[in-house]
Amino acid sequence: MAIETEDGLSTPDLNDGFNYVPQMATLATTTQQALEKRANTRIGTSAQRNASIDLVQEGTLWVDTNGSRSIYTKQGNNWELVWPIPRIPTARNFLKSQSGWTTTPDSNNYIKGIGDWVYICWFFQRSGGTINVPSSGDIVNQTVAIVHEKWRPNTWQPLSSAESGRAASIALGSNGHIRLNAVGGTANINKGSKFSVRGWYHLTI
Repeated sequence: MAIETEDGLSTPDLNDGFNYVPQMATLATTTQQALEKRANTRIGTSAQRNASIDLVQEGTLWVDTNGSRSIYTKQGNNWELVWPIPRIPTARNFLKSQSGWTTTPDSNNYIKGIGDWVYICWFFQRSGGTINVPSSGDIVNQTVAIVHEKWRPNTWQPLSSAESGRAASIALGSNGHIRLNAVGGTANINKGSKFSVRGWYHLTI
């Protein structure tokens, strides 16, 4: 059979004798190969999506036809949610506490999405020893948590933290480190002192 298309579809050659069964089988095989190469968007139920993980190529998009009609893309051996913007469950470990601190979400209602922007409220509490606060209120080298690498924003608009009546200045570095830079007043930060991370994030998903 002659190869006549850029995708490798085989068709009978007019100069050769036509052998119906094997040549049609070759045509079907090459057509399927071309479809798998070109077809990078599929639709079906979530059960069909899960069953097809080993059959589709890397980067394939899948639109569920049931449930929330979510959109996924295949990355490695997993389906990664593309739309709607994934919520961050506690199990996702959005924040990883650093030594001397513990973190907890705000009553499981800590993230609300608006387009690619989300609002988060997450508390952190001192679990280690006392931190002496200088008269300036500035604090040195206090990384309280690290943002999970999948959820590090490319834009961060921090809002004030004011738990237990005490304001705090929070900053987020490009490496995902959340730092407590300053607090209101000069009272020391004792075990049990509570603050929060509040702000708008623009996520790269």
